[in-house]
Amino acid sequence: AGVCVEGTAERLVAEAPSMRGPISAWHEKYRSLLSGDGFPRFAEEVPGLGFLRVTPVRLRGWDHARS
Repeated sequence: AGVCVEGTAERLVAEAPSMRGPISAWHEKYRSLLSGDGFPRFAEEVPGLGFLRVTPVRLRGWDHARS
């Protein structure tokens, strides 16, 4: 199964005001993995965290398992 999203992408930095909600949700989801030395290791491996906001123009999906 898969999906293809075609559109225009806008690069956002983690500090962008519109990213507060998504960053909080992401942190909540991965809280257990980021505890202890998890977050410092993550920050070391990913020094320039960024995101893309895609405005879709075309969406395609498929599932080869379905008959």
